Amino acid sequence: MNATKCGAAAMAAFWKVNKHLMPPIKLFNKDNNATVLLLGPLGKASESEKRALSMTESGAIKLCMLSRRAFNHKDDKKGHQDSHAYYLAENSFIEAATELCTLHSAYIEYMEHIQKQKATRRLNLLESSVVLALNCLATLAELLCLSLYGQIISKPYIRLVRGATALGKGLADLVPLHTQVQSLLRTIITSPLLVLSLKSPSPSITLDGSEWENPGVFKALQDHGAKLPYLSDLHRIPQRYGQSDLSDPTPGGANSLQSKSEPPGPDYWQNPTLVLIRTPLSVLS
Repeated sequence: MNATKCGAAAMAAFWKVNKHLMPPIKLFNKDNNATVLLLGPLGKASESEKRALSMTESGAIKLCMLSRRAFNHKDDKKGHQDSHAYYLAENSFIEAATELCTLHSAYIEYMEHIQKQKATRRLNLLESSVVLALNCLATLAELLCLSLYGQIISKPYIRLVRGATALGKGLADLVPLHTQVQSLLRTIITSPLLVLSLKSPSPSITLDGSEWENPGVFKALQDHGAKLPYLSDLHRIPQRYGQSDLSDPTPGGANSLQSKSEPPGPDYWQNPTLVLIRTPLSVLS
């Protein structure tokens, strides 16, 4: 979803601006890892080493991608079968982040168990990268942001859109919903403590006023929030990362004139956020 892409870009920009903070650990592929290992003792990087560093990704999205490869791969030498096919499915980054966030300690223990079971007592590069990222506080902060966004904005939004569609409503009828989304996003950007200081997974903060789909996300916030003092700053990422896909999403505007009877396109349910608004993941990240 564009929301996830925008949020990932916003979080990456946050770490670049706040150079005094330790950013998410780089997760190198085999070639770039070999290149970086050649870095001299004085820390002076060659052009190839600088290129390897600049090309290597980090953060929650990268961890979700690596986790999918590690835990879903049917080859025992490369992964751990397909037991996580739903949570770590391709493009389900919010689901994957929620899984890794709510079961964070369990995944670390699982990887330790895997290492002990190996004859060499060594993890392969893919597994090692997953472990490094799981133990990285900045990456954990991003996982929390993704998970909170899913519980408060994304999942309620999808429920509301599907409910409206079931009632025969069209794109024009969704304009007030997207106005509501933007309003909630601005509220959280302005006052992130509305989320971070919750005493319970209150439905009052969700877009549709419903219970949190996974209260484990709130528990993860309680368990790890104190270790992540910059979570509040992450919530204040500028809203410019969440511009509307349409130029005039206001009630009565040009884009609200689409026929109610016009059916959703084939990709509608694959990417419902693209219907009218590019909702920024960054508001909770």
